[in-house]
Amino acid sequence: RARGYAYLAISDHSRSLAMAGGLDVDRVHRQWEEIAAEDARRPDIAVLRATEADILADGRIDFDDDLLAGFDWVTASVHSALTQDPERITARVLAAVENPYVDAIGHPTGRMLGRRPAAPVDIGRLAEAAARTGTFLEINGQPRRLDLDSAMARRALVAGARIVIASDAHSAEALGYMRFGVLLARRAGARAAQVGNTWDWPVLAAARAERIRAAGR
Repeated sequence: RARGYAYLAISDHSRSLAMAGGLDVDRVHRQWEEIAAEDARRPDIAVLRATEADILADGRIDFDDDLLAGFDWVTASVHSALTQDPERITARVLAAVENPYVDAIGHPTGRMLGRRPAAPVDIGRLAEAAARTGTFLEINGQPRRLDLDSAMARRALVAGARIVIASDAHSAEALGYMRFGVLLARRAGARAAQVGNTWDWPVLAAARAERIRAAGR
């Protein structure tokens, strides 16, 4: 609230990322209850049910569609098997883009500065698919990630894709990482209308609902 945010997504990892405290289905439902109670107490900020669901090695999402449908916002991310060949890992991410319940692809190349290089995801194909489906691509402001980088983000924007900027905050203090993502987006030439964070929540929610409706779900 002090940062002037109108909404905040609580977005824990999904069950396959147990080492990061990923939530199983029962814990997801308990968290939804907590979020609903918190949201009801705070008329000046919307608290959203969200998840960072793992894109599994075969392209499936870690949660089934019935559960994904219950979230307000779904980010799908690759965290494992990052050394797959370019065709396989690109197909894996593209499969997630085609899922109408996936709103955004998180840190699309999975790079960790000083630890591992970017996975060989074909950003051109990813951007084209995201533009067609209305799926957002994330600029992750966490200083070890900064992923998409500005060149990749620029390429995505030119292709007609839209971006969201995430702090990837694992603490309240880390919400400040948002500024690094904003700087990357500016360097990429992003305009406000191309950045999902600038949209009012009802507009984002309506876009999600329309994407699901168009897919016949």
